[in-house]
Amino acid sequence: MEIPSSNQLTAIPPCLYTLVNLREVDLYFNLIEKIDDKIACLSKLEVLYLANNKLYSLSENLGTLPNLRRLYIHHNRISYLPNSLGNLTTLEVLSINDNFFAEFPNQILQLVNVEYLNISRNRIQRIPGAWNNLDALTLLVMTENPWEDRPAIDELVSILRSRGVYVHVSPRDETAEDY
Repeated sequence: MEIPSSNQLTAIPPCLYTLVNLREVDLYFNLIEKIDDKIACLSKLEVLYLANNKLYSLSENLGTLPNLRRLYIHHNRISYLPNSLGNLTTLEVLSINDNFFAEFPNQILQLVNVEYLNISRNRIQRIPGAWNNLDALTLLVMTENPWEDRPAIDELVSILRSRGVYVHVSPRDETAEDY
């Protein structure tokens, strides 16, 4: 069963949490501001579409969804990820672009099966160097962040590309091409 998007919902309907066999929930283009603790009731959930809402808060219980493979929370107002997100060892896709992250969410570095990661168009200035656990990563999109330490970015890009990862990062200046 798929829950339709674009319904002007301001919250996840409580009846949704009773549908414990749901595998996919599509709540794109609504007005939802927070994900509450009842999300843990959806233990069979594999795909969660919450992009283009007004999200500013995610429950710690998000990290208790053992089957979650894809999480789309881009185009919201999120500035932090719950610590439990690092527990999502089955997560393959994480899209957090176009949010309000000022710091890189280090929980991402625990997502050992993440293949696609988009952190573009946030306010991230620095990025950690320890990406050793992300062996499954094949695509990293990190454009349009106000990077302060370009040598660290260049080094990370070089390391990831040597492992076969496609990396999209903002050019050094307006005249440069994406490298």
